[in-house]
Amino acid sequence: TIPADSRPRVLWGKLGLPMYTAGPGSFIDDLIRLAGGRNIAADAQTAWFQVGLETIVSRDPQIILVSSVHPETIAGEVERLRATTGWEDVDAIANGRVHHVDLDILGRPGPRLIDGLEILARLFHPDRFAP
Repeated sequence: TIPADSRPRVLWGKLGLPMYTAGPGSFIDDLIRLAGGRNIAADAQTAWFQVGLETIVSRDPQIILVSSVHPETIAGEVERLRATTGWEDVDAIANGRVHHVDLDILGRPGPRLIDGLEILARLFHPDRFAP
């Protein structure tokens, strides 16, 4: 069991606004929790919703998960956000902890979610896995 204070704050979505994310009752929320993270949207009123920059900044995710269909654009988006008011203070942006997770693995419930769970656990707690 991973203590609450060792669980990184995690946001799943796309970079930029409007950002849609996963809340309670979604399989993404379940995966984040099972992999040892804390979904910053776990207290939302619905499973899938739009989240604003003020909420993102106030909850300060340490890790942002992106399941973009264009992973090659992520590094450029992170650089753009580092220069954008508000985003530059988000821990995951400032520290380069924005990770792509293949949409085929994490995008829909099914047997591949086990692979997704392992990927998330390794991203959240790399120190717990042998090199």
